[in-house]
Amino acid sequence: RAPSPPRETSEERRSKERRQEEEEKRREEEAAEADARKKAEEEENKRRWAEQEARWAEERRLREEQRKLEADRQNQRKNKLKGAFAMDDDGEEEEAERARDLAERQKRKTRDSAAAAPSLITITPVTSSALSLPESKRVTIDPNTDAISLRASLADPAAARTHNPGEVAEHFRRLSEMKRKFRSAEFGG
Repeated sequence: RAPSPPRETSEERRSKERRQEEEEKRREEEAAEADARKKAEEEENKRRWAEQEARWAEERRLREEQRKLEADRQNQRKNKLKGAFAMDDDGEEEEAERARDLAERQKRKTRDSAAAAPSLITITPVTSSALSLPESKRVTIDPNTDAISLRASLADPAAARTHNPGEVAEHFRRLSEMKRKFRSAEFGG
């Protein structure tokens, strides 16, 4: 049989108990210190938060004061300028009536122009050609001209008034047709 382990003596037992008590005390002290640190941090955070809220409240108060000062300044300015212009309640009513009259006139004008629209369409080409140069100064372009000379004649700023609107459109159509016709095969020609 194996020998039994040696028995603890009372001194060893007491020293072991003391060590356990000391270890327990140390743990309790550390826990108390940790709690104290945590409470101190919480208090510091509360203090910081309160300071921040106080700053925000002060900023809000200053903004409100500034807004009130600006409103007072605007009111004083309006009061100073009240007599400078001939605008009062009657003027506003007159202005509203003028706006209504203008709206009525515009409605009548659009109705009249809608009724006269067919006659305007027939007159329009005559007036546009009348505004352009006389027949003797008009440039006529040969329909068989090449694209480069046609483009050059259309790009000439001095020649802008020498062509009738329909003539310019016809030349543009022909130029586009030439571009399509002589396009290379790579571009769908």
